[in-house]
Amino acid sequence: KIKKDMRLKKCNQAFWLLAALMLPGLQGCVKDDLSGCPVTGTLDLTLSYTYHNKGEADLLPEEIKKVDFFVFDEAGTFVSRVTDATGPFVKGYHKSLELPGGNYKVVVWGNLENEQHRLSGLETGQVCLDKAWLGLHTYTGKDGNEYVQTQPTDLFYTLAAGRVRNGEVSRDTLTFTKNTKHITLNIRWRDQYGFYCIDPSHAKETHCYITGQNGDAYFKDNGLPRSRWVVFRPDYVVQRSAGDAGASPVRTPNVQGRVVVDRPLPPGGEALVSARINVMRLMTYPNIESNDRIIVTKTLGNGVEQVVYERSLVELINKTAQYGTQESLDREDTYVVDLDFRCNDPWHDTGDTWFTCGITINGWTVVEMAPEV
Repeated sequence: KIKKDMRLKKCNQAFWLLAALMLPGLQGCVKDDLSGCPVTGTLDLTLSYTYHNKGEADLLPEEIKKVDFFVFDEAGTFVSRVTDATGPFVKGYHKSLELPGGNYKVVVWGNLENEQHRLSGLETGQVCLDKAWLGLHTYTGKDGNEYVQTQPTDLFYTLAAGRVRNGEVSRDTLTFTKNTKHITLNIRWRDQYGFYCIDPSHAKETHCYITGQNGDAYFKDNGLPRSRWVVFRPDYVVQRSAGDAGASPVRTPNVQGRVVVDRPLPPGGEALVSARINVMRLMTYPNIESNDRIIVTKTLGNGVEQVVYERSLVELINKTAQYGTQESLDREDTYVVDLDFRCNDPWHDTGDTWFTCGITINGWTVVEMAPEV
């Protein structure tokens, strides 16, 4: 028993001796000056635009002129906005964001313009990622509708999610989605024999629009639902006589003060209304919020525009069986919609019927024989 006690005593002495030797080192760790340690890290984002239908080329240098980065922390609190208006916007373009360590989401907009777009629900220091949205500037018409002020120019979106570690560089690669679609509406008339009609009275009082809940885009996912109903007005293509066919196109304001593009009549001189309308991102059908609609009106003698044709734009696109997924809709940024209406007879004694006798979208044809209104 005496030997056992002696061994325990020696062990205790060794323990306290070791603790005494370690104490100065521990005190040094506690008192170390950490002012030189890094308190931020870097999130380096490389951007491209390959999400299109023109092969695998990166079209960022041709499409992007300005980039805005909106930084949100893990809780969705808006931290900061970084704008790059100088680039250079070349292949391999990237931006380094210096941030304190943590998890972040970065919403990136390409070609955001204050003259066209307004930001809502975005407050620094506030939890607002789920509420923030970008919208087009509008004005209220005499009919009470909200009209988009100017034709939207190309807008791009992407979202990054990453972790920043102090003293380190984290990297991510993203590709933009184009949020703007170019719609061309060509309206013509066919007589009972199927020939395109040349009577200009068909086109004289005909106008067209696109309307729907498509004036906004959400920061969090760029998807649905949306809430504001807006009306997109077109730039009309002015018809000229065949004798002017060789003249250079000119741009002139129409009666609403909007810009129209002047071009010759098509071969054969058929009556034509051609309009170009830019809208925001289209969403796959059938979502109830995917309600972008083509509206065709005819101006009556009292100046009132009467709706004579109305059709879901996305539903018509879907009928071609070429754009059934969100990716196919996103990758195609131009839709040429040819609407052919039936006129009653070759002498036009009783006017238009507003029955469609043919619809073609980007070369794919859908035929509907029933009236829409």
